[in-house]
Amino acid sequence: MKRRLTGVTLIEVLIATAVTSIAATGALSYEYHAARQRESARAFSRAVSTGYFLLEDWKANGGSTQYSDCLAVAHNPTKLKIDGITSFRYDKPHYTITIDKIPIRIKLTRSFPVLEDERLLLLEATVQWPLNLKAFSDSNKDPVKSIVLKTYARTDQEGG
Repeated sequence: MKRRLTGVTLIEVLIATAVTSIAATGALSYEYHAARQRESARAFSRAVSTGYFLLEDWKANGGSTQYSDCLAVAHNPTKLKIDGITSFRYDKPHYTITIDKIPIRIKLTRSFPVLEDERLLLLEATVQWPLNLKAFSDSNKDPVKSIVLKTYARTDQEGG
């Protein structure tokens, strides 16, 4: 009677190792991209909510032309009631705010009264944040994401 020895050959071990390595690389790549997308979504959410907050606060003041200067002098990060703010600076015409280590730049602009109704002003907040989520560069070569938020304010509101 012949006995057969059973076991795993070196070729089988190498193939199993290669398959496991490829699967692990794919899983790690997925985790890396998921983490980057989570950071990007968090930056988008924080930037838009901060821009929306400033725009609504400005709207409540009737789109006042003095709003930006007053906000820069009178407000500080604790008065803005936004969690995670580590810095807040106003350099005309931009607010630069750092929230959860994400730099955000917001520019507020207002237009002349809308023609159909002379009491309405178009208010806009242009919100920007760098794609690398690190810092704005002075060279303007680094890609920046931006979104424009719009609303209307009545000129007969307080401060308008």
